[in-house]
Amino acid sequence: MLLSGPRLRIAIAPPFAPDADDGLSVTAGRSERGPVLGPLRSALTRPRLVGVVLVRLGAYAVGVVDDGRLVASKTGTRYVGRRHRAGGQSQRRFERGREGQVVKLYDRVCKEARTRFGPYADRLNALALGGERHVVRGFLERCPEVSTLSARLPTVRISVRRPGLEALQRACTSIWTSTVWAPEAIHPRTRSL
Repeated sequence: MLLSGPRLRIAIAPPFAPDADDGLSVTAGRSERGPVLGPLRSALTRPRLVGVVLVRLGAYAVGVVDDGRLVASKTGTRYVGRRHRAGGQSQRRFERGREGQVVKLYDRVCKEARTRFGPYADRLNALALGGERHVVRGFLERCPEVSTLSARLPTVRISVRRPGLEALQRACTSIWTSTVWAPEAIHPRTRSL
């Protein structure tokens, strides 16, 4: 969404695309005091039910956030060995074992996502995913239920260092974070609105 005036131009990327009934432009219907922000405010304050999956090798957190409040959650850990630096046959054996550990982690997270999302599956408005990109990608390839939700629903990316209850609670607010670009800014700034 673009806010423009005689002395200021700002682009705001809300975490969720505005619905058709929010209006298409925040500058439509300008008043004497500036742009009308109703459509942007409506897009940011609409109640949403969001499924959250945070996964990194070794830890995960799954939850459901209802309008900023965590209503269902499960966190856990699963051992995944580190990469083996030595070469040869032992390295390949170690990698096969590690791949098995990763698959078990993905399967456990998928099971927890099915369990936590189950009662809310038909009412979810969005999906939030967090973790290293390759881990999240691997998880989505392994878990068809969450992958289907990801294809059907708007998906928000969340930055997370260590999945757990604390990260899920932070996600309750970070899901609604918008990116703001201003002309004087070299890089976009992220702010909660």
